[in-house]
Amino acid sequence: MELAERLRSAPDVRLFRLFCVLNASGYNLECNPAGMHPVRLAVRAALAGWESPVKQRLWTLVQQTHQFAFVYWTLNHGIDDPAALTGRSLTDAFAGSPELAAVFEALAPELDAINRAIFAESPWQGLWDEHRPAHEREAARHRPAGQLAVSAIEDYLRPKSPPKAAVVYVPNLLDSYSTGYAVDTGPVVYVVSGPSDDLNQHIVRHEYAHILVNPLVASQREALDATAHLFPKVADLSNQYL
Repeated sequence: MELAERLRSAPDVRLFRLFCVLNASGYNLECNPAGMHPVRLAVRAALAGWESPVKQRLWTLVQQTHQFAFVYWTLNHGIDDPAALTGRSLTDAFAGSPELAAVFEALAPELDAINRAIFAESPWQGLWDEHRPAHEREAARHRPAGQLAVSAIEDYLRPKSPPKAAVVYVPNLLDSYSTGYAVDTGPVVYVVSGPSDDLNQHIVRHEYAHILVNPLVASQREALDATAHLFPKVADLSNQYL
């Protein structure tokens, strides 16, 4: 499959719907000193008076876990897109961390119930119609940079078998700046990114690299655990990203 065919760029209504309710429920993460994206502010204002039991259910779970669990579940179990249902569980997402996988997997029934409630109860359709063009423009703006980023990662890592799945860059203007999520559903690898003033090539590189590197790391879990005591001796502990 040619790179231009494997790297697409498009918004996703399922994530828009999810983050509408996340924002309405209290999700306030924002890494941009200048504040939230105008689309996010507009959606939050539009939903300020919306009340539903799903808001509290969702926010309670977010505080117990991480928004990635909802992103992963939504892209694997989008109820309005039966073709996207893969049956992949949260255990697949955390194959290298069985303990974390077990915690998230226990939430699966509640995640499914919330997903369906968001679809049925939240007033997302009008907001999607209003703000989809801004997401489309963001997708088009990042498409060439995303293709370059995927190509650069494959050139650098030279994987024996890069994913045969299509890679889809999904801009999410309802999330914080400088956020990114990699979700492998099997047929599609999603690289989800919050807004960015610059062309967000580094997010695509970072998240796409996870798809290639994480299975290698997970396969060496026993060796990594056995040598974990050596890490402080060789690591630069002043590096905040370690």
